[in-house]
Amino acid sequence: MSNSRRGNYQNSYRGHARGGRNPNHRQQHQQPIIANQSAFGPQDGGFDTSGWGNYTNYYPVSQQIFNNQPRGNDARPRSNYQNNQSRQQTSNNTVLACDEYLSEEQVLKDIADKKTIRGVLRINAKQYTDAFISDPDSGSDFFIDNVRERNRALNLDEVAAQIKPKRQWKIIPEFTNLVEQCIRDLRNEKTSSAEKEGEKLTDTNVPKSSPSKRDNKRETLNTLNAQNINLSDEMIDKIPDQYFQRTVKVVFLFRRRHSMKAAGLIRKMPDNNPNFALFSPMDSRIPRLMIPIENCPENFKDRPSDYEKSLFVARIVDIPADKKFAKGELMENLGDADTVEAQ
Repeated sequence: MSNSRRGNYQNSYRGHARGGRNPNHRQQHQQPIIANQSAFGPQDGGFDTSGWGNYTNYYPVSQQIFNNQPRGNDARPRSNYQNNQSRQQTSNNTVLACDEYLSEEQVLKDIADKKTIRGVLRINAKQYTDAFISDPDSGSDFFIDNVRERNRALNLDEVAAQIKPKRQWKIIPEFTNLVEQCIRDLRNEKTSSAEKEGEKLTDTNVPKSSPSKRDNKRETLNTLNAQNINLSDEMIDKIPDQYFQRTVKVVFLFRRRHSMKAAGLIRKMPDNNPNFALFSPMDSRIPRLMIPIENCPENFKDRPSDYEKSLFVARIVDIPADKKFAKGELMENLGDADTVEAQ
C-alpha cells in the first residue's frame, strides 16, 4: 500500500515550487516504479524522499545553493553572503586614484606661462567638497568642486593648480540665462546680442570672492548645452569670461601648512576589517583615517561600543593617491566628547 502511494505520488505530481510545473515530469513518467525500495534511514530524516528529487533546495540543508542562476558560460553559483561581501569590498576599496604631481620644474614653467596658479587652498567648512584658491591677479576666486581634484591637499596648504579649459568652468548661477542665450546665438551664428550683454557687465556686478553659502549646483557648458551643439573653442571664447567661475585642479604641493592633526571619534571599519579602526574627524575638511588596531585601546576590538563617545586626537601619517581613507595613528584620548574639557 505504501509503495503504491509512493509510486502514484512520484508519477502523477506535476507541481513545481517556482514554475508551477515540474520540468522533469516526463523523465519521471518513463522511470519504472521500484517495488523494493531501500528502507528509509536517518539520512532521510525518517521520511520517504523519493518524490523530492527535484527539490534540491529543500533537503538536505547542506546542499542548499542560493542565487544559483549562472551568468555567462563560466559563471559559478555563489551564495548571497558571498555576493554581499564582494560588493562591500568593491565599494570600500575601489576609488579613482588622484593624478600624480607634476615636477616642480614643469609647474614653475606653467606658472610663468599663466597656465597654472600658485596659492593657498581654502576648503569650505560647511561643504567639504568645495575649495577655493585666490587669484594672484586679484580677480575672482578659482574653484575646485571635488575632493579628487584637490589631490591630497589639505586646508591652508600652499599648492599649484592648473587652470582647466573654459568649457569646464562653472557658470555663475545668476548668469545662467545669459549663457543659454549665448549658446542659442552661437547656434544661429548670431553673437551680437551676447556681446552687447557682455559689454554691460561692470566690475561691480562680477563676484570678487567666494560665496559664503553654496549656491545651486553650478553648470558647465557641457551640462548646460541641452541642444548638444558642437561648441568649438573659438565659439566658447565668444562667451564673456565674466559669466563663469574659473576651475582648477591641484597638480603640485609646495608646502604642507596643515598641522596634520585632528580630533574625532573611532569606529569599526565599514567592511568590518579586523585589522583597522576608522577615525572620523570632527572637522569634515579632514579625510577619514584608518588606524591600526594595535594603536587603538586594548579592548576596542572586542568592545568598540565602549568608545563611541570618546574623543581622540589622531595624526595623519599618509594620504595615498589610490585609497579611500588616509592612514593615521592615535595620539591621545581626550575623554568623553560631551564634556567641555574634551571640547
